[in-house]
Amino acid sequence: MNSLLIEKYEEEWETLISTLQSTFFCNEKPTNPLLLNVSTEYFAADYKIMVFGQETNDWEGIFPHPKKTNHLLDIYHKFYNNGSCFSYSGSFWNGVSQLKSALRKKFGQSDQVQSILWNNVIKIGKANGKGTPSNEILKWQDTWFDIVLLEVCLLRPDIIVFFTGPNYDVFLSRIFSDLSFENLNGRDSRELARVKSHFLPRNTIRTYHPGFLWRNKFYSYLDEILDAIEC
Repeated sequence: MNSLLIEKYEEEWETLISTLQSTFFCNEKPTNPLLLNVSTEYFAADYKIMVFGQETNDWEGIFPHPKKTNHLLDIYHKFYNNGSCFSYSGSFWNGVSQLKSALRKKFGQSDQVQSILWNNVIKIGKANGKGTPSNEILKWQDTWFDIVLLEVCLLRPDIIVFFTGPNYDVFLSRIFSDLSFENLNGRDSRELARVKSHFLPRNTIRTYHPGFLWRNKFYSYLDEILDAIEC
């Protein structure tokens, strides 16, 4: 599966190069795409989990990185697979760390029980900046939403958690054409929802970004996410 993804990444990298607009370098600049480097532990896990953030923020500088896809795969491995991301004090990684610990308690203590992949809904963000990139950059990277769909279809996670908030539902709808939301625990679907699509596993949940949740009873939402996961 990794080889199929890498082949697609390399193909779409060349498309980005061929369609790169010089105007990006006068205004907002795109960063490099987030490429998943999937560990062997993921494929062996009893519970395969994919956690989504919103977009990459200045991922390895301005696109294109001179070392291309191989470098970006290596950076994902060093940053996420090797755990250096959890040395950051940011709200997102604190949230993922707490989710990871809570799922381990739910499923058991064995290291082989669960494996979590990190992904982003928007694969290419802003260089030297944070937040949703410009419409120009979003249009340029449009086919990368299809790559997110391919990642989900190839890697077949058992559980998906979208820490993206309701304002990113428009991007989820771009990825998953038959998307719908089912509210949970009597909450408004903007707060907490089961995400439904024939592309997605039953255990797919969308809630706010941890940056919001840490200011609004993070652990209450975490408990509700765990309760909604059927195993």
